[in-house]
Formats: sequence, C-alpha cells, structure tokens
Amino acid sequence: MLPDRILCSGIADQGQDNSFAHRLTDTLKAGEESGGDNRCDKQATRSAFFSVYSPETDAITKLSVYGTEQGGQPAVTLLKSQFDRLYQN
Repeated sequence: MLPDRILCSGIADQGQDNSFAHRLTDTLKAGEESGGDNRCDKQATRSAFFSVYSPETDAITKLSVYGTEQGGQPAVTLLKSQFDRLYQN
C-alpha cells in the first residue's frame, strides 16, 4: 500500500526508459523508506512479492520474499536486492 500520491506519481515520473518492473520496485522501496505499510505497526514487513507480465515478450517476472526474521531486514529491501541482482542494476 503506497502512503501518498507523491509515491504513486513517481511510477509515471520515471518515464518509459525503465521497465514497469523497475519502476515498481523503485516505488515499493520509496514507500518503505517513507514509512511503509503501517498495518504492521513498528514491525518491518516480513513478506513481499510481485509478478509482472510483459505483453511484448510474454515474460513474467516473479520475485518473492516470505517470512523474514522478526526484527530483521524488511522484506521489500530484500525483494529490491533480488531484483537488482537479477537485472544487475
């Protein structure tokens, strides 16, 4: 859940040079950095996942992080790291 319009508009502001998957992970990370999902109170999110379909190539990018250690790194941080390693950003 993105906390405000600034983050949502960030997806569009990145332009078409980046894939939607790149824009999505960057926006998820920005959301985490601005306070993240407040349903978890002060606990960092322990699971995160997404699937993105590309109609141009029929490729599906699926990444997931489940059940991270309580009090450990937030799942979105780990998801973004997986994505960056995959695409070598």
